Amino acid sequence: MILPAQQSQPPSPSRGEGKKQPNATQTTPTQAQPKPPQSETYSNTPISRETRSEAQASKDNQDRRDQQANRRYTLWLSVITTIVLAIQVWLLINQNGIMKHQSTLMDGQLRATSEAANAATRAANSAEAALAKAERAYLTITNWTITNIEVGKELLITFMVVNTGRTPARLKQIRAHTHYSEMQPSPPPDMGIVFNGMHFLGAGKAMGKPLMPSPVLTDQLISILKQGWFWVFVELTYSADLVDGDRTFKICMRFDREKLVVDPSGEHNYAD
Repeated sequence: MILPAQQSQPPSPSRGEGKKQPNATQTTPTQAQPKPPQSETYSNTPISRETRSEAQASKDNQDRRDQQANRRYTLWLSVITTIVLAIQVWLLINQNGIMKHQSTLMDGQLRATSEAANAATRAANSAEAALAKAERAYLTITNWTITNIEVGKELLITFMVVNTGRTPARLKQIRAHTHYSEMQPSPPPDMGIVFNGMHFLGAGKAMGKPLMPSPVLTDQLISILKQGWFWVFVELTYSADLVDGDRTFKICMRFDREKLVVDPSGEHNYAD
């Protein structure tokens, strides 16, 4: 028969020793173990690692989207800039062509204007010259007479200087020369002076019958005269109010059948 072993019991504490205060240096089991940081506590959990991976992936995706958006923005900005530059180049080229065309048109207009101005100037000058020509004074010689065709007498030749123009003239000089010859001669440079001075002739007015010097007639001279070999040269110098400078009138007369007629050849007839 086995008897149960007697268990020894510790002595019961006294009253004053019922509750023993723990030592300051003693630590309880919970105090002895340090509390880990909260981050370490959560970081080591599977849920924390998964949350961090999702956040990083989201951040990476956002970064990729931002980069793609930046690349698209840069690409579109380059395309738009290229288009704008191309438009500007086209506008400059087109504007240059327009300016050249306008320059050509302006040159043509300037030439046309210059030609029109020159034409107007020429027309004005022509009109002025035509007016002056139409209104100016013109001196001529009319009413020729030849008398005293007798041996031993001086041949008398008279004429009239007439202003056939519309404005006054000033007669300055009359020179004359007579010549007997079978062939038409030329007037000598030193023709005799019939009148020298200043004689005013209004429009339509005449200077009465100057006398020309002539030698005393002989039978031979009268024979030559009646054969038509007698020549008379007269030259007038005058000024007209509407034109500058002196004007000249020259005429060559030939004796034909008892009178003087204008030489038909016209070689020595001149009026300006």
